[in-house]
Amino acid sequence: MIDELQKGRDVAVVSDAGTPAISDPGFRLVRAAIENNITVVPVPGPSALITALVATGLPTDEFFFAGFLPSRTGARQSRLRELASIPATLIFYEAPHRLAGTLKDAHSILGEREAVVARELTKLHEELRRGKLSELAEHYSREEARGEVVLVIDRTTIDEGLSVSKEKLSIAAIVERYEAEGLDHRAALKKAARDLGLSRAAAYRQLLAERASS
Repeated sequence: MIDELQKGRDVAVVSDAGTPAISDPGFRLVRAAIENNITVVPVPGPSALITALVATGLPTDEFFFAGFLPSRTGARQSRLRELASIPATLIFYEAPHRLAGTLKDAHSILGEREAVVARELTKLHEELRRGKLSELAEHYSREEARGEVVLVIDRTTIDEGLSVSKEKLSIAAIVERYEAEGLDHRAALKKAARDLGLSRAAAYRQLLAERASS
């Protein structure tokens, strides 16, 4: 599919049931397209949160929709602390004039994470801006967002000590790193699977394949 897209062709992802890429292999195609700088355009879904999520390239196997965060800073920070430990992709709706403050608070409370600001989905000025929370906070402190906004935040904190992203590491390397941090093998495999947007069974099969080929 990536070869076809790079040749200039269009590819539509459809499903015989439900929305493509929600706990679905379509997630891996979206991720591959983003990594190859190919534009991903979502079609209208059952709601803005699903339309945004399928185009972000962030894990779709588990997600938590938290609606709008409180408008007051203290209450917003308190709510983010409650959500910080949820092992799922976080999705919020946000008012444009509060987006910069929300991103700043999210970075402060949740730590550095990958995130996507999806704006004006399915409309003329649709935009999906991807980056770290700190980068997005800095951008929207200079340029106020317009229109309807969906904020999607990855469930894992970026380890600044890694020279490459987890997505570019083998699953065996990720498992070994978590084991070195003190997790047992089963917990390390489960966490690595979540990082890569895989089911535990798929992650286990991939781990066996990597070890067999090494």
